[in-house]
Amino acid sequence: MQNNKLNVNNKKIYIEFLRIMAAFLVIVNHTNSSIFLNTEPSLIWFVSIAYFFISRIAVPIFLMIMGALLLDKQDDTKKYFSRIIRMSAVIAVFSVAIHLFRKGSMSPVSLLAEILNSGHVPYWYLYLYLALLLILPFMQKLAKSLDKKEIMWLIAVTLILGGTEPFFKFAGLGIHTSFFDGLFTCYIGMIFAGYYIEKHMDITKKKAVGAAAGFAAIMFFQVAVSYAAYYIKGGSDYLFLGDIKAFTLSMSAVCIYIAVKYVFSNTHISEKTAKIIKYIGSLTLGIYLVADYFGTLYEPICVNMMQSGNDMAAVIVYEILIFVSAAVLTAVLKCIPVIKKLI
Repeated sequence: MQNNKLNVNNKKIYIEFLRIMAAFLVIVNHTNSSIFLNTEPSLIWFVSIAYFFISRIAVPIFLMIMGALLLDKQDDTKKYFSRIIRMSAVIAVFSVAIHLFRKGSMSPVSLLAEILNSGHVPYWYLYLYLALLLILPFMQKLAKSLDKKEIMWLIAVTLILGGTEPFFKFAGLGIHTSFFDGLFTCYIGMIFAGYYIEKHMDITKKKAVGAAAGFAAIMFFQVAVSYAAYYIKGGSDYLFLGDIKAFTLSMSAVCIYIAVKYVFSNTHISEKTAKIIKYIGSLTLGIYLVADYFGTLYEPICVNMMQSGNDMAAVIVYEILIFVSAAVLTAVLKCIPVIKKLI
């Protein structure tokens, strides 16, 4: 038996766990909002808002994983184009599939338009990821040319300085958008944050505890500010801290990444458990792609549960049903050779 807390068959198990967490949180982000949007501040409102902010770390975590796994490499031309072709095929197949599922037009023009700009809102991340793959070799070279201090500055400029935009907008003090357009985007900062943690950070118990405490403090701040903003704005525009560009959001994702890595680095994981985590982790792209099918299918069940019981419990059960069903469907789809190569 392999005695390694971080790797089984060269897979970093905490990375797979983070994938699973992020995939589930994407589902939470798409299902939880109905609670706080339909209630005034109350206990369940506070719980749902907190749950919302937790769910918003999903994309930053996915991008940090990208940086952790890919920035330390240097893709050759074949690998570069294979990544791009695969993601392009994923966009084409699944955007058309959900378009047809929703009884969209089958005309060639409509299908092409759907591929170029999917009407399924959650697929925005696929287009972002494709664009990041296009510039990945340049980011890989940049990562190798920068030292530890320079990478910290890059992260600070992109995530901290760039992450102030939502705050200025809320305060009505908008900085000219061209300023932020000229910066590396926050998405690039998230990728480099994952790379920095993997390449340069020695995570001690003190740092992990600090990260956990930082996450809790940021969550408290986000909920408290949202509560205040609710009354300042008369019940509207109080979710500005949920903007993925907000530095509080990216920093909370960084805190979770550090804490999870420390826990897995200092906990014995049996080979059987590691293999289960690794397997579920391999299903996460498919889960992301098909989850909304089950969201639509199970929505009446969720509505019935909410009418007869606790709203928060009903939504959590709904989310678990979606996740499990999407995982099962993905496992089945991966038995099809052509689809397996995509997801």
